Parts: sequence; C-alpha cells; structure tokens
Amino acid sequence: MSGDRLTRRRLLLGATAATAALTGCLSGDGGSGETANNSGGTATTESQTATPAETSTPVTTTSDPTTTLDESAGVCAPWEGQTTSYDAAGTPFFCTYDYVAAWTPGESTSHSRGHFIRFTSPPVGDDDFALTLRVSQDNVPLTAAERDDEIEFLTNLDTEPREVVDEVTYDGESRPVLGLAEGTYPYYQPGLSVFLPYGSGSDRRYYGVGAVLFSGLGVSDEARPACIAAAEAAQSAVVQSLAPNPETTFEGA
Repeated sequence: MSGDRLTRRRLLLGATAATAALTGCLSGDGGSGETANNSGGTATTESQTATPAETSTPVTTTSDPTTTLDESAGVCAPWEGQTTSYDAAGTPFFCTYDYVAAWTPGESTSHSRGHFIRFTSPPVGDDDFALTLRVSQDNVPLTAAERDDEIEFLTNLDTEPREVVDEVTYDGESRPVLGLAEGTYPYYQPGLSVFLPYGSGSDRRYYGVGAVLFSGLGVSDEARPACIAAAEAAQSAVVQSLAPNPETTFEGA
C-alpha cells in the first residue's frame, strides 16, 4: 500500500475514532465529552472515535413516530418505548434516522472532521444513572476502493478487530455494519459503524457514520442483562433506520 494511502488511513482513523482505546473506528468529535467505557463504572472522558460493533438483537424501526420497541427492561424500561425521527433538515448530516423518543437529543456539533449529536437516556435506578448515545458522521471522503480497504484494515486489526455484525440497506446499497465481536466487551456493544454513500455517479463517496454508547453501566448486577438489551436496542434502532436526508446542507467531497 502506498505511503499516501497509509497517511490517509491514519487520518481517517484518527479523525473518526469514537471509542478511543475501546473502539477506534469512525467519526470523531474532536475530543469533547465522555469516554466510551464498557469496563464498569462511569466514564468521564470521551475521546474522538466513532464506531464499531454488533447489534446483538437488531431492532427494525420505521420513521413512523408510533413505532414501539419491546418494553421488558425492568429498571431500564424508561430507555425503551416509541421511536421518532431525528429532524436533520437544514443540518450537515446527510442521513437521518429514528431514535427512542424518551432519549433527549442535545445540540448538534460540527468540527473540522465531522459532525455529531448526543442523545441522553432517562435516568434510572437509585443513582439516577443515564447513558449517552453519540451519533456521528465523518467528513473524510472515500472512494469505493478506499472504503473496502478501510473495512479490510479494521477487520484485521491485531487488537480489537472489528467484524461484520449486521447489514443495512441505504440509498440502494447493502452496507455492512461493523462492531466488536460478542464476548470482547463486558456490557453493551460499545459502538456500531457503517460507511454510507453520498453523491451519485463519479462524485459518489463514502463516509463513516457511527452510533456509540458511553458511560459504563451504573445499575445493579441483577438489572444489567435487561439494561444491556435496552441500551443495544436503542443503539440498533438508530443504525437500522438510517436513511438519506434530502434537506441536508452537506456538500460532500
């Protein structure tokens, strides 16, 4: 591989890393906020990365705001419920998606390498524990060949390699969703990522989009299995509902 390609790859990985040491894949926010933490407790710093890994139980949703997820999470039941469409009109996000309506969206943020928005779950349990779900979009354009190179690179990492954990259909293409292999993280899937197309013909390029969970899992051991399922369902709902945003301000490569 050429030196230019290696430099570009490092740029992409550095710019689009959403779970720092944990995930290192796509779409970063320039390093502001919390850190994806799946090792227990509550994380306090978010590094820049976007993405990785598995949708344990894929949830199929639609943009219909009456769509309802299975409510079976016990103490974390507030993390479930109806999904609603994120209003991406007039923003640099070239895609839109559904999210669980009980989660609160923050302000969208742009930086030199991409855009992101954080959604905060309702607080649960005696300690009012809440999760953060960050949805991010990378601004580094890749050709189809470069996209495939990146996927090959990420799935062959010596440490925490990604694997294809799901698939989504977006703008007429079936795109693999990357994540960490089940069993390599203690709680919920830290992050899911996918390269989505934007543009047409010779101008069509691919950009990393990620959905990353942050803040450990501050609930009792008994509540964890159901809370993990609820967290992953909220994350998967975003990825499974990704669709083009016809009113984006994104100009592409």
